Amino acid sequence: MLYRAKIGKEQGNYTEKTRIDTERRTNAAIDLIGGVPFKELTLKHGLSVLEPYRQSGATAELKKRYLVLKSIAEYAERFEYWEINKWKYLGDDLPAVNKNKHHPSIHYKTLPEFMISLARANISQTVRLAILWGLLNATRASETVSAKYSDIIEHEHLPNGKVWKVEVSKGGKGDRLHLVPLSKQAETLLSYIKQHANKEYLFPSTLSKTRNKKHINSQTPNEVIKTMDGGKYKGTMTNHGIRSLFSSYCNDNRLELGLDKEIIEICLSHLNSDEIRNAYNRAEYLPYRLKTFQEWATYVEKCANGLFKEIIADKS
Repeated sequence: MLYRAKIGKEQGNYTEKTRIDTERRTNAAIDLIGGVPFKELTLKHGLSVLEPYRQSGATAELKKRYLVLKSIAEYAERFEYWEINKWKYLGDDLPAVNKNKHHPSIHYKTLPEFMISLARANISQTVRLAILWGLLNATRASETVSAKYSDIIEHEHLPNGKVWKVEVSKGGKGDRLHLVPLSKQAETLLSYIKQHANKEYLFPSTLSKTRNKKHINSQTPNEVIKTMDGGKYKGTMTNHGIRSLFSSYCNDNRLELGLDKEIIEICLSHLNSDEIRNAYNRAEYLPYRLKTFQEWATYVEKCANGLFKEIIADKS
């Protein structure tokens, strides 16, 4: 009960995805050591929860499960279930997590071939539109699938266009607002999305009646990419790799296209320098972001070569 009480007291601090993941990891710990009276738990018991992930080399998951146990231990000490924190040294010698994890991605010059595979894929139109939306806007899958109509707004710094408000929650650092100005292709796509969306979400789950889900699963775009054309892209392309495509194309061609390196990073919601942090929330940079997304969307439309009427820019 203590494990679940910990989550219950703090669930207001979690996003829905984080809450579900934390409960899953907590329940896994209970399966292993839940039968042991709490006062009898030792460092060895905590290590037994982590050891499978240490052995398999799953360092990111190892770190997350350690943080769950660490939080529970601090709770136990604070409320005197333990006189001392028995798991204080649980994290000693944990292998470092590679924060620069490589996400497989094709080269942007092979995007036309990828678009053919996407057009051929035997998937629902909602999922196909979601992948196209993420491709045009270079967003993470979780951000793409959870897009709401209420997130599409008009902005005073873009009087003739729309902006998508994205809540970025990454690495446990808390939510921040990321603004994505919509390219002409994205605005065309939005008009087609409306034909398949519900009143709240752009990409509603087709399983919502039986699974109580409000939008398609964040893993669905990645699974589709892995299985397209008989698994052609398994190990060579992921949904997150779309962001690498965007970055590579814009940076490789930025002088020719008149793009700015820091604006490209801002378009990806990367805050990896003081200069970028200072510029991130300045609304006057929105036209420069729009130019970046527009150049990329024009390239995507060219690569699609008429396969998707949904992303043909309105020339009117």
